[in-house]
Amino acid sequence: MQKLRALKPHKFVYLSELLTTITNGHTPRYHNLSIGEVKFLTAEHIADFKINFNTEKRILSKHHNGELSRTRLLNNDILVTIKGRIGNVAIVENLRGNVNLNQDVALLRLTPEIHPWYIVGFLNSSIGKTLIEQICTGQINPFLGFGNLKQIQIPIFDAKFMNEIGERIKEKTHSAHKASAESKELLELAKTGVEKAIEQDEKTAINWMKQQLKNLGISINLEDATYEYRSN
Repeated sequence: MQKLRALKPHKFVYLSELLTTITNGHTPRYHNLSIGEVKFLTAEHIADFKINFNTEKRILSKHHNGELSRTRLLNNDILVTIKGRIGNVAIVENLRGNVNLNQDVALLRLTPEIHPWYIVGFLNSSIGKTLIEQICTGQINPFLGFGNLKQIQIPIFDAKFMNEIGERIKEKTHSAHKASAESKELLELAKTGVEKAIEQDEKTAINWMKQQLKNLGISINLEDATYEYRSN
């Protein structure tokens, strides 16, 4: 808390004061998670600043709209892992289709005046991580209860300042995700290029790679393996 006070915020408030909703889901009893129309997220799908929606777990629409209706995900929902992998925090964006949660992930919805990326950034910061570690219970199977989570103190600054921080965190996160996706795409392209060189010939492989890179807006000198990404 000394580090927080050194930042000289206007005040501190409990996280509970910034929430309209805090809840978590559960696993439908006797349900086979390989069956269903609705994606079902667990703690393993939540990392700091990132949600992996490529899950094979599924629940039925009747679960999603019935017993789990309170945890139907919406854009700008904040997800926090509360069991096993404690304290990973991410925000829901670009939601496509129906998605729900199990009991190991908390869903937070904020009051409209608070920038969600400011809260996500704070909870994922070194200070936020320390505060979360301090309130976890259990050593073998750590757990973060709602009562403790709601008691985390959030530093409050001028609204304009917090919004600026939130937007910067959002921009940096999106840039990092984009760079990661581009790296994976280049790796897959290179693998395919090598396969074509083996199965056909080097010239065919190089021409194919040049065309694929052009489609991606990337200029590469294949002779010296340097490249430059041209942003749109």
